[in-house]
Amino acid sequence: MEKGGAEGRGYATEMAVASVAHAFDVLGTDALRASVLSTNAASQRVLEKAG
Repeated sequence: MEKGGAEGRGYATEMAVASVAHAFDVLGTDALRASVLSTNAASQRVLEKAG
């Protein structure tokens, strides 16, 4: 697959990390849940990095 646009630039990870921080720090959430397709390795890595 050819990469183009935003793919591989870390934008999804940056957004996910910021969303997790906002949920806990601003909204006072005590837990989050996320899921991805087992075939989507890139999205799995994003969730792993986001915590």
